[in-house]
Amino acid sequence: PVEVGQASPQLAVQDCSKTDTCQTPAILGEQTGTKVAGFYLYDWQFPPGLGDRDLDALVREVLEACSAIGPISQQQALRLVLGMGYNKESAVSKWRDVVAWRQAEE
Repeated sequence: PVEVGQASPQLAVQDCSKTDTCQTPAILGEQTGTKVAGFYLYDWQFPPGLGDRDLDALVREVLEACSAIGPISQQQALRLVLGMGYNKESAVSKWRDVVAWRQAEE
């Protein structure tokens, strides 16, 4: 893992102006993280079930499969991988739903 900590604890502040709900700010100390698909993620941001998966490879696979359905960024592919529990088929299916919804709304 890559160290992504601060020298002293800092107050984590969220921009809650666009949402109805907001989590209570937390005091963050030194944290470790991992670089995935060009983005640094703290260890606590990974959903359960990571195991020994190669997330970079999985994100590339999802990005490639989803690109055939509709335009997608690397960050969107990463979010799909995390949000769909590291399941490629579920991530691609969700992207298919998103693209269909966007096309219906145009």
